[in-house]
Amino acid sequence: MVALLPQALETDPFGYQVSPEGMHIIPLPYADDIRMPEKQAPIVEPSADHIQYASALIDRLPYEFVLGMVPDPSLHHHFNVLEAMALNREPPTLEDSRKEDQTIVPNEDIDEQAGQELEEFKANVLGPNYVPYQGKTAAGKGTKRPRADDAGLATTYANLPWADMIRAGEAALMKRTADDLKVYLAFHRLPVSGVKKDLAARILKHACKE
Repeated sequence: MVALLPQALETDPFGYQVSPEGMHIIPLPYADDIRMPEKQAPIVEPSADHIQYASALIDRLPYEFVLGMVPDPSLHHHFNVLEAMALNREPPTLEDSRKEDQTIVPNEDIDEQAGQELEEFKANVLGPNYVPYQGKTAAGKGTKRPRADDAGLATTYANLPWADMIRAGEAALMKRTADDLKVYLAFHRLPVSGVKKDLAARILKHACKE
């Protein structure tokens, strides 16, 4: 089923045709294609204190993010491949192009430059029960977030020999499972995303500050 929308002849002041006369044919959706708008959650206005903590954090960020000046990672890789093919060179891999991905957040730089402001923002704006979102697994299912206020987390944390592992360095941490390393990070309100090597590096960096 379609809708027919008539259009009259349109000319410019000099009598030249701009748009011809005719009919627009607009396909109409089936009833099954129509979706009712979802109910939106109520908008919570930030308080003056929340704005103050957010402003302090943004001012301490070690880089300036301008949306229009950040290249799209997929297009960047596409053009790198085209350039290599045109110059008869070996096309770069996706991993090579990701090394130049400017959309990746420099977590280590942020922790170093704005660590205190970030912790104050989390404590006063996000609250004590905040746990960073871990994204989705390869199967498309959401990963389970550990509850920061769960008594079991504190018990599990206390039962692991963190002092010995940290003293032994990265090699000792890499012998543990990723779930064990995430216990330390969740207990200290740190991000739990990334591969095991990233988790171990985050633990050592945090332990050096303590």
